[in-house]
Amino acid sequence: MNSHGTGSYDDILNRIVIALLILLWIYSGVSKLIESEETQQQILNQIVPKVLSRAILWGISIIEILTALLLSFRTTRPTGIIISVALMGVFCLYIGAVVLGLFRYTPCSCGGIIANLSWTQHLIFNACFLAIALYAFFIDLKERRSGKNN
Repeated sequence: MNSHGTGSYDDILNRIVIALLILLWIYSGVSKLIESEETQQQILNQIVPKVLSRAILWGISIIEILTALLLSFRTTRPTGIIISVALMGVFCLYIGAVVLGLFRYTPCSCGGIIANLSWTQHLIFNACFLAIALYAFFIDLKERRSGKNN
């Protein structure tokens, strides 16, 4: 704490990073559910059996919302950070493959305003959030190794 009663700049930055990830996962998960018919249709345009489309829609949405919840609590935050890195990594790989033209169909099952991005913009957006998640991972790892409990 500094003399004004607030945390250090690093502490504030860490809190902002976690808040950004929480907002991303809540927004993404909830918007998919709100726009579930359109999202399910987009999933059907991918290489996914029709029978699995609803399960994938609900599964991804629940994982995203659960990840936000895990990030919200100190004791479960490390797990939420690891899931964030994994999800953003997978999403970046998928969008990278789309940008490279590796898929016949290139639907986007993202919800809300994110679905309006071009594929290149989407890749940049996801890469930024992957970097944010990786930052959170390394800061969390550093704090756990030093014994600091945030």
